[in-house]
Amino acid sequence: MVGIQDYQDDFFKLQNMWCKYMFPYKPASQGAYPYYPSCHVKDFAVPNQNFCFDAQNAARTVNTFMTALRDDEFSFFIFRPGIGYGTDGTQQYKCCKTPPGYYIDYVSCYYKPTRDQYWEYYDSQNHFVVFCTAGFVMTGIARKLSPINRDYHIEWIQCCRVGYGPPRVQVTPQAGMPSTSYDNSSIPYSAQYRSLDDEDKDLDQAYLPSHQPHATYRMPPALDQVPTISSDAEAVEWQSLRYKKGPVPKLLRLKPPTPMALHTTMLGSGLVSI
Repeated sequence: MVGIQDYQDDFFKLQNMWCKYMFPYKPASQGAYPYYPSCHVKDFAVPNQNFCFDAQNAARTVNTFMTALRDDEFSFFIFRPGIGYGTDGTQQYKCCKTPPGYYIDYVSCYYKPTRDQYWEYYDSQNHFVVFCTAGFVMTGIARKLSPINRDYHIEWIQCCRVGYGPPRVQVTPQAGMPSTSYDNSSIPYSAQYRSLDDEDKDLDQAYLPSHQPHATYRMPPALDQVPTISSDAEAVEWQSLRYKKGPVPKLLRLKPPTPMALHTTMLGSGLVSI
């Protein structure tokens, strides 16, 4: 699935869904069903079930994407509260694992809302407005109560990129300011995924000019030296380790420079020894 559509009811319901074939290298199923043998079902009417991926069951749910929706009345209403016939307390959807060789690039994920900031919904009789860009698939969906009419609406879908080949090992996101600064300056905080290599480039270019021959800084491995995952089994094991509750070992450890390493004896440079 790559998109959803509602004609005119502010995503009170789902009118159509957009499905696209994303896996040209998938082995032929010879007519057998299911076409994706490793699948699971979730319910986006239940709290904390808005994503195919589940950190508490990473080995089974990693690299999964949405393939189907279910409704017990064939109307796909989602706005009526309660549980049972005539209500919409159950909103099941199916997620399946990518074929061998493919993976979900979770660093690239983004959300596609169903409305603008004025609570005008993107419903249209002639166009799909809420859909993922090329190369991305739906990996999550959510409904929320509107503060205007207190009814449920589809609020957003999550889109993630489909990759092919061995995925790169992603280092832990850098949340907050780096621990190192130079010349009374610091790297501006940016709310995004930053690798150690990105941070080190900033430090090297902005705070360690080439005229400081005695200033040294421990650099992380080059980009082409970052370890890669070579098999699906290894990918599942690594993802399970990353999202497992408890201490997670750092794949790339960057040691801060010592005072002696940063000491410079250049005279007339205007630099103060640390």
